[in-house]
Amino acid sequence: MNKTPKLIPKTPFESLQFQLTWRNYQEKFLAFFDLHLNDNHLHVVAPPGSGKTILGLEMLRRVQKKTIVFAPTLTIRNQWKDRLQSFFTKDASFTAFSFDLKQPALLTFTTYQSLHSFYKSFETKEAFLQHFENFGIEAIVLDEAHHLKNEWWKCLFALKDDRKLTTIALTATPPIDSTDQELSRYFELCGPIDEEIAVPDLVKEGDLCAHQDYIHFSSPTEEQTASIVEYREKVADFVDNLEEDKQFLFLLETHRFLTDTDDHLEEIYKEPTYLSSILIFLEAVDEAVNPYLFEVLGFDVDKDVSLPKLNYDWIEVLLQNILFADREQLVQHEELLQKLENRLRRNGMLQKKRVRFFGDDQLYKTLANSPSKLQSIVDIVQQEYRNLDTELRAVILTDYIRKEFLKFTDIQSVNQLGVLPIFQHLRTSLKHVRSIGVLSGTMVIIPKSCLSILNTFHPDKSYNYSSLDYDDEFLKISISAKVKSGLVADITRLFELGHIHVLIGTKSLLGEGWDSPAINSLILASFVGSYVSSNQMRGRAIRKQQGNPDKISNIWHLACIDPTAEDGGDDLAKLQRRFHAFVGVSYDDPVYITTGIGRL
Repeated sequence: MNKTPKLIPKTPFESLQFQLTWRNYQEKFLAFFDLHLNDNHLHVVAPPGSGKTILGLEMLRRVQKKTIVFAPTLTIRNQWKDRLQSFFTKDASFTAFSFDLKQPALLTFTTYQSLHSFYKSFETKEAFLQHFENFGIEAIVLDEAHHLKNEWWKCLFALKDDRKLTTIALTATPPIDSTDQELSRYFELCGPIDEEIAVPDLVKEGDLCAHQDYIHFSSPTEEQTASIVEYREKVADFVDNLEEDKQFLFLLETHRFLTDTDDHLEEIYKEPTYLSSILIFLEAVDEAVNPYLFEVLGFDVDKDVSLPKLNYDWIEVLLQNILFADREQLVQHEELLQKLENRLRRNGMLQKKRVRFFGDDQLYKTLANSPSKLQSIVDIVQQEYRNLDTELRAVILTDYIRKEFLKFTDIQSVNQLGVLPIFQHLRTSLKHVRSIGVLSGTMVIIPKSCLSILNTFHPDKSYNYSSLDYDDEFLKISISAKVKSGLVADITRLFELGHIHVLIGTKSLLGEGWDSPAINSLILASFVGSYVSSNQMRGRAIRKQQGNPDKISNIWHLACIDPTAEDGGDDLAKLQRRFHAFVGVSYDDPVYITTGIGRL
């Protein structure tokens, strides 16, 4: 009897098949896949945990073109290969892939950094492009393209435009809070957003856990408050002197916008706030203003004209234009302008050619990095531990390690936000919580009780360690090239198993690409306010955990309030920017899904 012949795939792509069942939101997206790809672009926004990589591989399986996948890190690059073998083959038999740009395969997985280095190895752009033409590259995938650095754009644009490549862009966080130029360049490369997978859909499907955001407010230290008050007093003194400065009033009264208005209408209408700021200042100091100027600005002169009150915003607009945008037209007043500029600079009100009466970057950074946030973290961990006890899996992400605080004398001297200051405050404040760990690229600390468990992970090797001089319940693990690659995975495993309840690390190591589904409490102790960075960090906590369908995560944000600012100050303003794109559940009845900080 003749056996039925086994069908042999015509191309390697045809040997690939998704081995599981698509989620509803994934199925819905794939139903419109061909329509989205009509313009040779596909730009997908999907939150962490939505299976972007798996969807990307399914797209490539359907497109069936020789493709290069670009990722921001080696970890994410390797994930593409791992997901390919695990979810699209039965026995990891797919071999038509490469990590080498010099020898691209049917699917090549690489990093943006590698492409940039490869680009620099060619003498000409033409030779670089010819290489990819020789290998028949037809498509590219841009994974997490919000990472693109300035120097990487050039080679990517050259490759995409020259080859007319099919472009698939995948990201959890389009850089919506970047500069206009950066955002324009991003969309020029990735194309307009074709599809966005919403967080509520993932929670409904069980791919993300239920979660809620919370804000813990703190007040600045007495020293910080004194510094802020001193700055505010300097600003007030500067403004008082400006209002009484006869030379400055003469500059405004003889400005061409007032003396030759009709000859400068085009210039006025190009930046009407400039003329407005001049008139508002003059009215505030009881100087008469020609009614025709109000008419130029669109006021009805037959009615009472009511200008806004003079405030710091308007003075900033006025000085910004006079000192920089309009300075070349005011050369006769250069001596006065130089005097004003010098005084602003001396008092910290001018930074990088930007007049700032509400505080310079250093003042804002002082609040964002306030030691009062260390106590906030202690309070949060204490509360979470009360609620969850040994079920607590808290991760605290911050910007710097602050190695100088590894040596310990007294807790009062530990006064900066960072990995080790947080560790020291938790260690000394919460005597009953000893299951605290530190995980960063150059510093690892574990509870002494974890050592025997850690050694069971790899019986054939052991870690070198030393006890902390001031607390022998904690061990500092020596990091060498030999153990570095597996150390993160091992400490993560200790955390997953519950031997470490609180893990403190840098956002650069744990903020993106690191996964630990056990996290049920996340404290964002970073003073970087960008939506991209914050959303990636937040995504660490909201992933589902296998075998724990009832998992709920709390995401904690910290804000130090400026007592001299009516709106709470810049630290709160950064949080408000973060929350513009965070989707969540409202606090009050009726409960609804919305964005923005108001829902809290």
